Amino acid sequence: RVGILVGSLAGLALLASNFIPFLRHFAAQTFQLDLVNAGVIVLLSWFIGGLSDIEAETRNTLAHLADTDGLTGLYNHRCFQERLRDLLEEAEKNNTPLSLLLLDLDHFKFYNDTQGHQKGDRALAELGELLSRLVPAPYFAARYGGEEFVVVLPGATRQEAQSFGEYLAEKIASHSFEGAHNLPQGRLTASFGLACYPEDGSSAQELVEAADHALYQAKYSRRLHFYFSVVDRFRALSRSERELFNSLKILLALINVRDRYTYGHSERVGDYAAALAQKLGLPPAEVELLRCGAYLHDIGKVEVPFTVLNK
Repeated sequence: RVGILVGSLAGLALLASNFIPFLRHFAAQTFQLDLVNAGVIVLLSWFIGGLSDIEAETRNTLAHLADTDGLTGLYNHRCFQERLRDLLEEAEKNNTPLSLLLLDLDHFKFYNDTQGHQKGDRALAELGELLSRLVPAPYFAARYGGEEFVVVLPGATRQEAQSFGEYLAEKIASHSFEGAHNLPQGRLTASFGLACYPEDGSSAQELVEAADHALYQAKYSRRLHFYFSVVDRFRALSRSERELFNSLKILLALINVRDRYTYGHSERVGDYAAALAQKLGLPPAEVELLRCGAYLHDIGKVEVPFTVLNK
């Protein structure tokens, strides 16, 4: 359209020059030649404009393919990382919160084994379509990898992200996936991990790692839908205590790498220890000290051979 418009204007200008006395004297033969030239100009402009449209369409298609997961239609891992970095820079500049939800389908390997990988792919495609409908702008969803998906919530606080995560979990659990009745719970469900900027990390890598830890806690503690990192309990600590707890986090990470089961077990021991301490009337400081000790009570696993731990 742009090419035809430009060509038509150029052709009209050429033809109009025949009727302007101070430009040239009107001659029928010259006007006929300019008429042919004007037609050629319009055709060339239409052709060049068509090539430009094809180039723009091809460029947009390639950009879409580069940013989109072919199975689910959501953003792919690379695009997610780029957008998350940009949104974190914006959140830091405007001093606004940002939350990250990492979700993983429960028992999906069993679903693939019983239903077949083609139905598994269809289930992932359905989930992608479901997330694209349920996640409103400026939030966005992306496929992180395999059966893991991520939802980025710019401007959302921890409480808002938790409510939205629970809403997504209910919608996924109530969706009718083919063959989901054969799963242990009779339906296809998802576990969620939550991480928030700036409390859980200031970079994309830190937020994803925090959400991944929370996700594995949700998986291995067998909570229904949602779980937070144990670090959330210690937000009121002083600066020196936080520095100490950062060191404890490293030890916790070492234990969890050695034995994923520890995610749920150590937290349950911590909850029981804190409940008993409160029942005994111990001071709050000693209650939290017991909770920290509970998280580290399996520190010996760091030196136990992996083959023994998982025998």
